[in-house]
Order: sequence, then C-alpha cells, then structure tokens
Amino acid sequence: TFVVDPRMPGIAFFSCQQHNPEFFWKPEYQVHANGATRISAVSMVSPDPSRQRAFFEALVDNDAVDDSDGNLEVALDGGFLRVQPLAGRAADARGARDSASDCSFVAATIEVADVDVAARCLENAGIAFSRHAERLRVAADQCFGVELELAPAAR
Repeated sequence: TFVVDPRMPGIAFFSCQQHNPEFFWKPEYQVHANGATRISAVSMVSPDPSRQRAFFEALVDNDAVDDSDGNLEVALDGGFLRVQPLAGRAADARGARDSASDCSFVAATIEVADVDVAARCLENAGIAFSRHAERLRVAADQCFGVELELAPAAR
C-alpha cells in the first residue's frame, strides 16, 4: 500500500506484505560492503510538525507518536522518525528544501558494524564525509539533499 498526505506533497509512505519471504530475506541480500545493519533514524522537517501527528497516528499505533519541544517523534521497531520544525537549526544544518510550505526528508542514520570499514568504503567510492567522534557524516549536498550519518550499531 502507498499512503500520502496532502500536507506532505512529494512524500509517500508504503508498506508491503511478503507472501514469499524466502525469495527476499536471504542472508546474501542483507550484506553491504559498508557494514550497514539497519536504518535507526530518519528526520524530516515541516513548517508545523504537529500538523503531521494525525497522519502518523493513523499510520502506526497512537502510542508510538509523541510530540515534545516542537518535534514529533514516531517510534518504529527500535528506531524512530522525527519531524522537526522547518525554521532554525534543523533547516539550516540539514539542507531542507526551499519552500517553507514543504515537508521533506533531511537526514537518516544508518547503523554499521564497524565505522572504520564504513569509512574505507566511502573513501574507496570517492564520497566526501566528515568524522564526528564515532560517527561519519555525508553532507546533504553529496547525498541528494539528505544528510547521511553512519553510526556504530547499538549493542
């Protein structure tokens, strides 16, 4: 299924049911050279994150949606989706789209088994990144408008 909300033009969410999971969930399909293990966080910006609350409550369990400090957070199977106000640091630091009426994805965190292996993978591919403590960041202008963070896998 595809689900859209007119208050988030250009964004669609989808779900699917695997009727034959044995054709998709193969161990060799779950391995990437950068050591990615899962997507743990996705961030969006919105002119008013509270406007997206009803949409996400209809999409997931109501208890999974929380808003505080002007942010909306949706718990997703050990990770989360955060909707931040478009104004301020989130928009400036994450390369949000030009239109103040737009919602857009601006950042994602992918957990990796070994940050140094991920760094070598980025270097070998010629992808510019910066290192911040134990995390790697690929700037939004290098990654189709979305800042990508590679972080150590939670233990």
